[in-house]
Amino acid sequence: MKQQTELHPAATPCSQQTGTGPAAAQAITVQGVDPAQHPDSTAVLQFVIRPDEIIVTALLVMGTIRKVEQRWQRRTRNSWALAGGPPLFDFEKAAVSPDVADFLDRAGVPITVANMLPRRPTGAAGEAIAAAAQEVAGTGEKRQ
Repeated sequence: MKQQTELHPAATPCSQQTGTGPAAAQAITVQGVDPAQHPDSTAVLQFVIRPDEIIVTALLVMGTIRKVEQRWQRRTRNSWALAGGPPLFDFEKAAVSPDVADFLDRAGVPITVANMLPRRPTGAAGEAIAAAAQEVAGTGEKRQ
């Protein structure tokens, strides 16, 4: 079964770029990484994978701080839509370097990892589980 992705270029923002200095270093951060600690050279590639959202972030610090982020949202059980960021990191290779852009494009979006994560049950699923539990409990009492 193929994964379906939908791209929405109209909702695609450009990369976030800032200048230099301590204020700029604090303005752009990635979870657990402080660019101010290594102001001359740092590259951070981060995947945050949740059952209904995938965030791929590239942060490059080489004198200036450059950050490009893709956000994917689950549309249906088998389809995902680009909710923000460039459809390909190659479009932002001037910001994060051709090597980083190529690496992230070849790595792809980890949809299979997101699909293996359990999702929160819906209200109907919760009711069905409760009804099944009551039925099992009721069945157990009749057998006594």
